[in-house]
Amino acid sequence: SLSRKLRALIGVAITFCAVNAVWAGTLEIQSRYTHGASATGPTDYPGGAIDFKDTARAAGPCILYACMGIQDALWNNMAYWLLGTITNDASKLARYAGFYKAIQSLGAAVSWQLDAKNVAFKTQLIVNWVLLDVAAVLMFYLSFRVKNSAEEDKELVEDVKSDPNSRASTV
Repeated sequence: SLSRKLRALIGVAITFCAVNAVWAGTLEIQSRYTHGASATGPTDYPGGAIDFKDTARAAGPCILYACMGIQDALWNNMAYWLLGTITNDASKLARYAGFYKAIQSLGAAVSWQLDAKNVAFKTQLIVNWVLLDVAAVLMFYLSFRVKNSAEEDKELVEDVKSDPNSRASTV
């Protein structure tokens, strides 16, 4: 059986590789797009709009779209798993998860403005990719701090036992 720390490191390594593979594929497809005033028509993809029935043109973007979803799920699962290893205190975990979601929401709030300001697609992609890689490095750091035991924090157990409203104090 692998230790929690080793599982964390392996999980983050797999996540890091998946993120970079998917974003490299995204960069390859994105390099075909034009943006804003430089677009030659109503669509900015070479050859016009893509119909999913046009398999030769649709396969790459459709596969990439599916891989983006898989990579997003992998990222979030890894992030929440790491958050869960930090502490067994539910109130602390709720704050950590709330902070994580707040940062995601901040990114979503800012991202639509980048397009409204005609920031080049490639610039948006590179900034997003760099932010993900920086976050992955922080995940590696956090992985090294994972405790190899899932035992409850002693202070938390003592707090619960000393709380007269806790069911644990009556046991």
